Amino acid sequence: MSAQVVIRCYAYNHERYIKDALDGFVSQKTTFPFVAVVIDDHSSDKTAQIIREYENKYPDIIKGVYLQENHYQKGLSKDKYLEPFEKEAKYVAFCEGDDYWSDPTKLQRQWDALESDPTLSICVHKVRRVSKDKEDLGASFPNKNRFDKETRFTLDFLIQEEFLLGRWTFQTSSFFVRSHIPARKAELCKTIFKNYPYGDLPILLTSLIEGDGCYIPKDMSCYRVLSGGYMSAMRSNLDMALLHGQKKIEAAKDLKEFFKGRFDKEFNVHIKRVRYKSYNDIAKHRSKHYWLDPKYLYSRIGWLFLRIYGRLNAKVKREMRVNLTPCCEIDN
Repeated sequence: MSAQVVIRCYAYNHERYIKDALDGFVSQKTTFPFVAVVIDDHSSDKTAQIIREYENKYPDIIKGVYLQENHYQKGLSKDKYLEPFEKEAKYVAFCEGDDYWSDPTKLQRQWDALESDPTLSICVHKVRRVSKDKEDLGASFPNKNRFDKETRFTLDFLIQEEFLLGRWTFQTSSFFVRSHIPARKAELCKTIFKNYPYGDLPILLTSLIEGDGCYIPKDMSCYRVLSGGYMSAMRSNLDMALLHGQKKIEAAKDLKEFFKGRFDKEFNVHIKRVRYKSYNDIAKHRSKHYWLDPKYLYSRIGWLFLRIYGRLNAKVKREMRVNLTPCCEIDN
């Protein structure tokens, strides 16, 4: 029987971390067949060697793809390597090579949630933040236990959270979507997502354009902070951070045009917040006494104003789910 769930995993120089990701995949206990397609983006360390070892040990689960050039640096899509595996799948899950799954029931719980309700396009869950060495940092996505029960959420709610309030709500290692979502996202990457500097939010937005989302309040994966990935690199590279900010602004303008005024308030606030972040980054790279820099003071005052404005204007609420199947209930 063909795999019903395909896990997308991208790895690049993740020698220190990839075993945790692979162990999380092979430990999953499900009633359906699944595979993990692990794409090594031409790593210069032993990442590919480790993937091959797991592929030999778990040939029915781990499917390695070993690229001969770095596709990320050249802006090349990796979708064509995933299409043969996803052709007959019902769902697609995601996990970067430096993050990992911590619960062997993760896939089954998310499968059951989407199987129970055809109006849902995506299921996510709580994700813990950990250090490079897997130490719990006491934080999570979503932050501060803001969701304590199974929750249904909409496109309006996500745009409010991400763009009006500036919250990073859900993390990629929790994404579980219907199999047509990646192809639909690829189509939208030609228009509204063509300027997006990363791929997780476009997956969420695409899913919620197509249907609603479901959140399970159980931490079942871990996001590794400062592991040397894209977000980590921006903290030390001003030019990269400024380019990232400009791309986010252009992406917000594309989204404004696509939604034809529906979320103009949210996107306008987001654009201002990104500009304040750029002023903040410039000040911090200029001097160790950055708090005396007028750009820094301006950015902090502006950021505070936007935070107050966002909270005063936040109106969209999430809805508590009442129709999850019993097997999706969270154990105490």
